[in-house]
Order: sequence, then structure tokens, then C-alpha cells
Amino acid sequence: MTEAEIKILETQLKSVPLPPLSDGFFDAVRADMDADDTGVPAELSASELALETQLRALTPTAPSEAFFARTAEALREDAKSAANTVAFPRIARWISAAAAAGAVAAGLVFWRGNADNAPHYELVSTENVLNNIEELPVELTDDGELVRPVRYIYTNKRQWRDPKSKKSYVEYRPFVRVVPTSVSVY
Repeated sequence: MTEAEIKILETQLKSVPLPPLSDGFFDAVRADMDADDTGVPAELSASELALETQLRALTPTAPSEAFFARTAEALREDAKSAANTVAFPRIARWISAAAAAGAVAAGLVFWRGNADNAPHYELVSTENVLNNIEELPVELTDDGELVRPVRYIYTNKRQWRDPKSKKSYVEYRPFVRVVPTSVSVY
């Protein structure tokens, strides 16, 4: 931090008002403590009682000039230690920025060049292949008819092809269809 910034910080810190503690605050503290008539807890020893009395006699004050001087010195020391860290020279920053821009440009050229070579698949055929048939137990419907559900297990096969490269891609998706069949009772 510069001297001017330290002075501004010092002025800002000095302008912070320190409100006095209210009687309500001390009343709440007294209510929370098991205290005798003096407002001091009964279980305190003689030395603690003397310390408590001294603490109650203190009044809040604004920070001293020495405090601000020590704070300013500590900030200067932090600034010096930060300045002593390794920093890239300006030319190194420019070289790094140029290298990053070159890498981005090369990536864009490479990506756009390969975009024309990317395959464009078109649907050539689709078919459902029956894999299995399962007869399920007979059920009685709400209208009193007996039905035997039959489960048909299929695989949907779709074939895709790129007309330029003649590469093909086959996609398999299983699906199930349950068909109720009437059961004749004689």
C-alpha cells in the first residue's frame, strides 16, 4: 500500500463510531449470570472478582495513533514481501498471451478443418427382430373374460450409413409388447 492509501485507511478507521454499550445489554448479561447484588457471579474467587471489577470500570476508547502506525507498518511489510515474490516480466506476459492466442487460433483451424470431414449418417433401414415369446399366466378381466397375455420381446435394429465414407452404424434397442389373447372355454 502506498502512503496515501494508508492515510485513507487510517481516516476511515478513525471515522468509525464506537457506540457505547447500552444498559439493556448489561441487564441481559446480569440476567444470564447467577449473580449476587453486585452483579458479579458468586462462584468467582477473590482475584477473579478484582479482575471483574477492573473490567467493568473500563470504557471503550478509539484506537490510538500507535495502533495506526503499527498497522501501517505491517501493511508496508506485507506489500514488500508481495513485491519480492516471483513476478513475470512484461515481455514474458506478452509471450504467454501470444502463445495462448496462437493455440486458440490453431484449435479453431483444426476444428473447422475436421468439421467438413465429420460423418453425416443417414437412416438406411429399420426392422424389428423377434427374440422371444413368453406366455404369461391366464388372467380374468373385469368383464369376466379369460385372457392369456403373450409377451413378445423384440430388438429394434436401425442401420445408419455415411454416403461419403460408406461407414455404417447399427443401433439396437430392445422393447417389449404384451398382447392379450382370448382363451376359449368349452
